[in-house]
Amino acid sequence: MQGALEVIRKNRGVQQADMLQLHAKEVAMLESNNQNIPQRGPDGKPKGPGKGLYQYEMFDEGGSGAARDAIVRYERFYEQYGAEMPKEFANELKNIDKDNPDFTKLSPELQTDIFYADKEQKGGFPLDKLGTPEFTHKDAWLKSHWAGSAKDLPAKSNYYDNTITRMINEQQEQNDIEAYNQVKKEFSQEIAPNFTIQDVMEDLGQVFETFE
Repeated sequence: MQGALEVIRKNRGVQQADMLQLHAKEVAMLESNNQNIPQRGPDGKPKGPGKGLYQYEMFDEGGSGAARDAIVRYERFYEQYGAEMPKEFANELKNIDKDNPDFTKLSPELQTDIFYADKEQKGGFPLDKLGTPEFTHKDAWLKSHWAGSAKDLPAKSNYYDNTITRMINEQQEQNDIEAYNQVKKEFSQEIAPNFTIQDVMEDLGQVFETFE
């Protein structure tokens, strides 16, 4: 069994799969700060139709019903490519209302698998151009996933820039920490066999003489 991203990598190409994976990471950060939560109002309380990591909308509270559409595309995706949906995901889908699914009821792993298939199947989403000047990741979020009112576009554009810049900086900081720890580990492994108590005492500025 293969997940949706592996199916896309095999049938659409490595570049397309990699760009879609990055798009998913950005959208999860932008929509929910990587949390499996319901949409919240200004007071922090649950309010609105968006649900889950990617805030797919239910029909509740005037929502678009994008959650239902995503499930339809997800099942169609596996049928189209003749691939078997991972069994754990198929079992999860049996327990939700497919006509009006609440994505917070699904595991983050299944939500991401659905996201990949949904974008690959969605009309007007040029996957082959994702990540290029013709269809940037910012375009993909603003025009295809968020797709809100034109009057809110400038604010959402700024929100994208600020959020993704922060995400990149945090990732770079994490990479730097991991690189530093790896250097320390390699250094300690290299010197440990020959590092004695005398070396420790000398580092501390102490005079240390061994007994006969």
